[in-house]
Amino acid sequence: MLSRFTTVRGVTQLCLSSGLSASMFVRNYYKLPEIQYRKKGLAPFISDKALNAHIQLHQEDIDKANNLIDSTPYNDLPISQALKSTATDSEDAAFFKSTSSHYNHSFFWRSITDDVTKPSALMLKAIRMDFGSIEDFKIKFSQNASSLNTGFTWLVFRDKSLEIINTFENGSPLELENAYPLLCLDVHEHAYFLDYQNNKYTTYQKYIANFWNFVNWDFVEEKFMNALVNDREYKMRLEEGSEQNKN
Repeated sequence: MLSRFTTVRGVTQLCLSSGLSASMFVRNYYKLPEIQYRKKGLAPFISDKALNAHIQLHQEDIDKANNLIDSTPYNDLPISQALKSTATDSEDAAFFKSTSSHYNHSFFWRSITDDVTKPSALMLKAIRMDFGSIEDFKIKFSQNASSLNTGFTWLVFRDKSLEIINTFENGSPLELENAYPLLCLDVHEHAYFLDYQNNKYTTYQKYIANFWNFVNWDFVEEKFMNALVNDREYKMRLEEGSEQNKN
């Protein structure tokens, strides 16, 4: 028997007198991305057991975000715009936290792969322009990740250069103006504890070292090319192989 209808920001939810809660009818705005390697894992970087435990935590944040979004004006916005709009709004702090976690984890899942990929000549040229060499880039990225207590380490394209940044806990790289994320590593304890379980320093080093064998360079370059759409000057420098100083 129907007891009442409620409408929350354009979403009609049906509440039943049988005791079913309205939250059971919340629209799934955000969903877990397809993870091709979910069944077999990415050993030795991430085992199938650790991967599925990690995905479950991700799903919990997705559920939280979907339960909260109808109390915000952001249900019709792309997730990137919703994050930018709520990053400094204390009233939407809970929504930002769970939604940013979803965005960050989704980016992390796509940053890794069980296929063998390599950076293209164009990607290598960009890395050399800003870091000197691919080896120097990996060292700097790994050092940044090692220094972070909990959060995510990112490669971003920002203001005509590649940068490595850390976001603490579930902070978002989209909080930075003109930042285009390209690559992400999760260094929360839940990302590695089940597989490594050693002292913090040793754990970080093994986990981060294994990461480089599973980077999805095809995804990194896809994001990089998207970032260059509105930066013809930088793209021209890459294509011409120019090593001139950045403006």
